[in-house]
Amino acid sequence: MRFGHYIQFETRCDSHMNERSRTKTAVWTSASLLALCLAFLVPQAASAEDAPADETPSTATAPASPTDTSTPGEAPAVEGEEQAESQESGAAAAATPIDPDEHTSADIAAMPVCPAGERPAAPDLFNGPDVYADVDGGASYTPDALGSWSNIPDMQKYGYYDPAGRLPWSFATGMARIICGAAQDSEIKISMYFVRALVIDASAPETDANAIWDALEWVHQKRNVKVSMVLEGQNSCVVAADGQSCSSPGSGSADSDLSDVRQRVADRFARIGKVSYCINGCFNTARFGTYFYGIEHEKFVTISDTVWPNSTPGTGPDPSQHPIVISSSGNWARSQIHSYVQDALYFYDDYKLYNEFSQRWDAMASCANDKCAIPNNQTGAYSALHLSQEPGRSIWASNMVRRPTDAGKGTEVIFSPQRSSDVNAYVSQLDAVDCKVDSNVRVAMFNMTDGLAQTMANRLKALKSAGCKVDVLLSLPGGGRGLSSSVISTLNGAKIPYVCTARSMHTKLILIGPDQGAGSILEGTQNLSVSGQLYSDEHIVSIKTQNVNKPGYRLDVAAAYAQYLTMFKQLKAMKGDNGVGASKALCG
Repeated sequence: MRFGHYIQFETRCDSHMNERSRTKTAVWTSASLLALCLAFLVPQAASAEDAPADETPSTATAPASPTDTSTPGEAPAVEGEEQAESQESGAAAAATPIDPDEHTSADIAAMPVCPAGERPAAPDLFNGPDVYADVDGGASYTPDALGSWSNIPDMQKYGYYDPAGRLPWSFATGMARIICGAAQDSEIKISMYFVRALVIDASAPETDANAIWDALEWVHQKRNVKVSMVLEGQNSCVVAADGQSCSSPGSGSADSDLSDVRQRVADRFARIGKVSYCINGCFNTARFGTYFYGIEHEKFVTISDTVWPNSTPGTGPDPSQHPIVISSSGNWARSQIHSYVQDALYFYDDYKLYNEFSQRWDAMASCANDKCAIPNNQTGAYSALHLSQEPGRSIWASNMVRRPTDAGKGTEVIFSPQRSSDVNAYVSQLDAVDCKVDSNVRVAMFNMTDGLAQTMANRLKALKSAGCKVDVLLSLPGGGRGLSSSVISTLNGAKIPYVCTARSMHTKLILIGPDQGAGSILEGTQNLSVSGQLYSDEHIVSIKTQNVNKPGYRLDVAAAYAQYLTMFKQLKAMKGDNGVGASKALCG
């Protein structure tokens, strides 16, 4: 049984999906992670811990970028992805009994989990028998080279936000299962904008991320796996730096005090590994001054080697090693996983892709600890990452736009911050679209802001004129930002359908290709915004099917593309509490 199709859509694969993905649609969950939080928990509205500081820039003056068409002297818009989590709360609901077996599937043996009886003690996190079980020891298991999943099946089954739920969703347990595959003495590197779930609390039962913490703790203690994490520090009080104080912006209560948030991270992660903080982005050396609107917005995990035994020789210097990379749109928090539609991709045995992400993490961690203090960019991770500083910019920008991965896979990764002269990666890929071959362009973007939104609208208009069918999904306002009047005018004039989803989505996704068969995928963390391209730490993974010449990998790409098509259609079809679906009216 293979892995990629157990973590995706439950029972509703549309007719366009090929037979391979249509026959493997079980929910990827396990009884091994279902003993979490069996105590009676009463969910309430999200605390301040779940709502990081508003990312909207203050009124301080910031220099305009050469590609920033916003008003001179104003800072570009910054992704306010977490400022609107009031969507998640609603009225407190009475807790109702949940059968743990509801989250299980007959096919959970597809992926081994952390073995029975060896999970480290986690006081106050579990109440009940140890149900970890290594079903088949992994002896019959090999992952696909590429796999995708989302939290839409969880929302369909348990409802938006799942206010009475006390068990982790399969979106999170999917991450945990991959982590359980870390090999002896391997290394896990994590980069997130923020994380939660450091304690179980009746007001916010953070079981999703705790499932991930438990997997990290198990592999660290039982397989000697080195685990390290980099986070954005502007949302948690960071000890005084450059003359700034660490006074808490919170109300002083344990739930709202941001210094307490950081302490919870330290307390929970102390048993696992090391955590470092960047401030206003890792590659921003003017972190307390000029570029205050940059953020460490990454969401990825790298694992240097995995335990799955049936793999062919690896592609790296050591053929016995089999790395894996996870790229996701969502942070590890109930507020993200239950309140926003999220997606994730994993890439197995792509050594060059692993190496790009791993080296990037090294540079981020170094910048977090020494403010990128490597002279002349000649040594270390900075040089390996092709980073340089433009005159007048206090940011280490990527001077290599597209970084190819292993041969034959048609896969590239694009990192931000980029140089101010670089064309946006989303736009540049659309420039190469041939509408006679790639008949459809679908955009599901959390934010389209600043001058880049107009640039994208102009490009979509040109594609529509060339014969492409274009479809645009944006997030429900309160999550994303509304379109400008000029962008709306361009889309309407070109008769390009655009709607805002009835449920908040957090994806940064573009699909290029037909309704059936193989198409191209762009997925990652970067919104279509100036801050996302030029100032914040972001990535985009691009998979071009026309450049894939490995038959097995092409099948995996086709399956992932079909799953993303299903996700796009499901997003568009989702209805709000009032029974109304996606519409222009919801765009505000």
